[in-house]
Amino acid sequence: MDEEEYVYDINRLQILTQEHRNEELNVLKSIYLDDLIINYDIPISLNIIIYPNGDENDLDRDKRLLCITFIAELPSTYPDLNSLKITLCRPRGVTDEQIKYWFLCTL
Repeated sequence: MDEEEYVYDINRLQILTQEHRNEELNVLKSIYLDDLIINYDIPISLNIIIYPNGDENDLDRDKRLLCITFIAELPSTYPDLNSLKITLCRPRGVTDEQIKYWFLCTL
């Protein structure tokens, strides 16, 4: 029986990875509009401030009781070889224990 030979073109994989990543970024931007900030430096990072439902009625974002900033860093090999790095920061109305619980729930 002949063994099948698999040849990988690393340049093609990199192009596909970039296309997939750009497609994901475009989808996220279409969902979150101006709330999502995308930094295209390497690594690419996404930044969005998350507010709970009901708080959106208060137009002054500084007066909202709860919020947390979500930051995701995408390595150059994302989504194929590495997972993204997630950071939750600047919490308002959220305890450290709650943040730790959220991270444990995602493992």
